[in-house]
Amino acid sequence: MFRSLRFKLIVVLLALHGVSFSLMAYFNYQMSTKKLTDEMERNMKGNLTTAARNLDDWLNLRQTEGSLLARSDNIRTGTTEDKLAYLRQLTSRTMEYVRIGIGDRTGKMRLTDGSTIEMNGMFAYRAALNGVSNIADPLKKSKPDEPNLLWTFVPIFDLSRQVSGVLGLALDSDAALKQHLYFDSFDYKDFTITLLDRSTTLLYHSNEPDLIGYNYHANTPNSNALFDLIQKQNYGHGDQFIRGRVQKVYFAHVPNTNWIITYSVNRAEFMHPLRSSLSWTLALVALTELLLGILLFVASDVIMMKRLKRILSQTEKVASGDLQLSPLPTGSRDELGAISVSVNRMTENLRDLFEPFNTFIKHNDFAMLVVDTRFVITSFNDRAVQLLGYSAAEVIGTRSLLRWHDPDQIKERARSYSEKLGTHVPNDENALFVLSQRGYLPEWEWIWINRDGARIPVSLNTSIMKNSDGSTKGYVVIARDVTEIKSAADTNVRLLEILESAHDMIASFDFRGRIFYLNQQGRKFMDILELNEHTELLSRYMNVTTTFQFANGLKSARDKGFWQGEVEMVRADGLSFMTSMIVVAHAPKDGGEPFFSTIVRDISAQKEIEREIVHAKHAADEANEAKSSFLARMSHEIRTPLSGIIGLTQLLRRSELSELQHEYLEQIGLSSQSLLQMLNEVLDFSKLEADKLSIEKVPFLPEESLQRLTATFAVLLGSNPVDFIVNVDPKLPAAWIGDPSRLEQVLLNLGSNAVKFTKQGVIELRIEPAPFTQDSGNNEEEIRVRFTVSDTGIGMTGEQITRLFQPFVQADDKTSRKYGGTGLGLVICKALIENMGGTISVHSEYGAGSSFPSTFLLACPKAVRLRKRRLPSRSGSKCSCSRTTPECSNIGAACWNRSDAKSQRPSVGEIPSPCWRAGLGTSCLSIWKPEICTEKKRGSSGNGSRIREACASCRSRRSRGATRCFACRNH
Repeated sequence: MFRSLRFKLIVVLLALHGVSFSLMAYFNYQMSTKKLTDEMERNMKGNLTTAARNLDDWLNLRQTEGSLLARSDNIRTGTTEDKLAYLRQLTSRTMEYVRIGIGDRTGKMRLTDGSTIEMNGMFAYRAALNGVSNIADPLKKSKPDEPNLLWTFVPIFDLSRQVSGVLGLALDSDAALKQHLYFDSFDYKDFTITLLDRSTTLLYHSNEPDLIGYNYHANTPNSNALFDLIQKQNYGHGDQFIRGRVQKVYFAHVPNTNWIITYSVNRAEFMHPLRSSLSWTLALVALTELLLGILLFVASDVIMMKRLKRILSQTEKVASGDLQLSPLPTGSRDELGAISVSVNRMTENLRDLFEPFNTFIKHNDFAMLVVDTRFVITSFNDRAVQLLGYSAAEVIGTRSLLRWHDPDQIKERARSYSEKLGTHVPNDENALFVLSQRGYLPEWEWIWINRDGARIPVSLNTSIMKNSDGSTKGYVVIARDVTEIKSAADTNVRLLEILESAHDMIASFDFRGRIFYLNQQGRKFMDILELNEHTELLSRYMNVTTTFQFANGLKSARDKGFWQGEVEMVRADGLSFMTSMIVVAHAPKDGGEPFFSTIVRDISAQKEIEREIVHAKHAADEANEAKSSFLARMSHEIRTPLSGIIGLTQLLRRSELSELQHEYLEQIGLSSQSLLQMLNEVLDFSKLEADKLSIEKVPFLPEESLQRLTATFAVLLGSNPVDFIVNVDPKLPAAWIGDPSRLEQVLLNLGSNAVKFTKQGVIELRIEPAPFTQDSGNNEEEIRVRFTVSDTGIGMTGEQITRLFQPFVQADDKTSRKYGGTGLGLVICKALIENMGGTISVHSEYGAGSSFPSTFLLACPKAVRLRKRRLPSRSGSKCSCSRTTPECSNIGAACWNRSDAKSQRPSVGEIPSPCWRAGLGTSCLSIWKPEICTEKKRGSSGNGSRIREACASCRSRRSRGATRCFACRNH
């Protein structure tokens, strides 16, 4: 056909005609476009320039108006309240300004409505503070019901010509700019007037006021060319893709500002008239082409279309499968004659080769076989090869259908068909097709046996191929492997058996509460025999309160996918019982109505057990409270006579006693104090067990608590050669808020343990802030303070550490026999620390000592936080120390250590407060009374008189009954 001269002539004529008319239309379109663009540019230049000048004049007028108002005496000399009152009077007479206010130099502006806004971040406001009136860029509204604002800031000069504030006048920017930026739109409907700044940030939009702040340059792709033009020229235009549309943009700069007025029109609307003209031109070209085509069509119809129709009719019959056709006449020698010859040959070939494939698809999931009337296989597709294991070459041309059929099944089906049809059906291939031949539905499921002997269940469909005269031509067998389908069906059956044998109620219901599945246990739960219209409503098995709870649960399950809760249900016989219910929501993939599944378990017995547990707990709590009450009474009864023993012992000490009697009284006092401590520990432990131990929160001075502790530790140390050092971080506040008695109890317990297990060396109490501060309100600030008690005593092994903090348990039995104690001290300390919001831990090395770091959650007044601690009077940091050596009899305080203690040493005879300790020899320092402080260096001379004076003073004071005086035995 394409080689036909007639075809080429028609194509050339139509092409020349179409190209010539299309070129004419294109040149006309281009000329019209240029003319329209030039006219539009001239008009827009005049409109935009005039609008820019008018806007500049209006802005100058606003500044002048603000300057006149700022120069009035009421604004220049009055107070801020007077100024605001004066401005309110002006506002009541004119409603042009939506906001008026007076700003100060900190950037805060008070408005006439009484509110205050922050203006310090605005450039125009800062310029006004420098004495220059300015108009800010339109400010986007902060609330939906407020207008966008255009602020005018005018400096307010006082009588000394100094800027005392700023007068702010705000207009509705959208309303004001709309009035001054409106001009002829040339009847365009899709146009936009905008106001931009130099960075192309939107300041005004005629159609969408909420877009203020939108930056075109940042959000518009490929916009560099146009926006570079806007930066360089005062007027111009260009095309730009903006927010999904191509816009024709014209712009002009506003004099004396960084503002730019733009007018943009949809380019499609701008070009619409020209495109309409072009469309009409192209339509005329098309009409001409149509007329020419009709003319050629009529001429060709007379010459060749009749012959083509015969050819087309023949090919359509062949395409529909009718290959029994008479050949086309081929008398003509032209192109149509050649086509007729080709069609005749094609029909003949298709008749021989293509007919079997009308009902055969080679590549699919079905095994497809074609057999003739003698049951000889003529076609065997790839799926059949894959399923049976026989190649097509092995079976095509052979009568082998029975090779992969179960012979027993063939016999059974033949016998069954013989009885059904009332005629004999042989045990061969006829059993496969006899039902189809007789018009019955065939048996679908058969068993195939592949080459390897595996039995495969298949769904078999047989079709009969007939000739045009109605006689049987052959058969088509289509088989599908249903192994997975049967497996899925078996799985569904097993799942159903599992559901039916479950011991919990399992049900499915719709959103209206209508049950459509209920397992056997569910029917037993509800005391019903079957689901019907009288028993299918779930609400029948709930009371009113439970129904509302369940409805909320369904709503939650629909939103979250599931819901779990406890529901009281009622059986059909009226018996109620508590259940634990899980509801799962299901959404069908086909978009059908959602439904729910639920698993319900009877928890009545569990609820009864819970009630028994609660009752047992109450009984145990009452017994524990009775035990605690007994311990409290007993400890009180025992402490009363014990206090008398301690008091009488102290009175006897003041009487004339022999050295042996004095020693006996010392032993009685120590034993009494030990017994009293044991009673206190047992009582505290009983309070802890009963959760009756209260923690106070009162203000106190830590220095007073430390003074009391160091005095106690001095007594505990006795004559042992042990240094007790208190190291306090100077960053800690001077006053705390907490429970001082419990804090002292913990530190005394930890310190006494250190004294008990340290025969010589150093014991250090380090107090420092932990990394935690938090404002708790009420003029208080929470702090964490870390207290670390370290010693160089006997230490502990890892096994011994694991046994700490257990009631009535000590490190080992030898320690209990040698050092005494109840094993409750550290337990009480740990409980007290945890009740005070802290923690305690232990680090120890056997033979080297132990360290007990603990943290306490305390508070301090904010006012005290800024006050400095009381430090020594001398410059630099000092410390006061105590060291008990064989030369010292008694020490009454500990060491206040500072990090630079070695940097300054006091001269001999100097009395620092508190004392500084370094290089002690056979002398000791008194730190209870700073006025009795001396120093003696090893090997030094000339200091003996001062030492002797101190010792003489101590002996003198002690002889007068002073209990807090310290003396040195060797002086």
